[in-house]
Amino acid sequence: MGTGRGMEASLMSAWEFSDLLDERAQLHPGAVAVRDGAHVVAFGELRAASCSCAAALSARGVARGHVVALVLPRSAASVAWLFAIWRVGAIYLPIEHGSPTARVDELVRHARAKLVVGLAAGAGAGDERMVPASLRVVCELAAPSCPPRRAHQL
Repeated sequence: MGTGRGMEASLMSAWEFSDLLDERAQLHPGAVAVRDGAHVVAFGELRAASCSCAAALSARGVARGHVVALVLPRSAASVAWLFAIWRVGAIYLPIEHGSPTARVDELVRHARAKLVVGLAAGAGAGDERMVPASLRVVCELAAPSCPPRRAHQL
């Protein structure tokens, strides 16, 4: 750390990760990005899903610096949401899927989360109770356009 730049200089920003995804999707859209059991997601699909999810976050008022809790099982969808959260400049708060409701509530309240991304009602036994309905978001993967990059870069 003799350069005076500190550890921050060696870490990539979340936006840089989104940029890397965009670059990979442009160069190799059909290459495998995520394997989720038998389900395989290509870079182009992952980018489209993350853009759609980012649009859903933006539509709900999520912006740079807001905390977004992610309460999903580990899956390709959770990876898309992670990139979406970074894409809008928000802060990712991982909460283990299946956590007791009281724990989820405590973490969300303590972090002052703007939004909680969780499973839709009826998605699985007990899942709908994990995330309050007023904070629940489900991404519709029908609109693959990304928000403009300048909207979240400073």
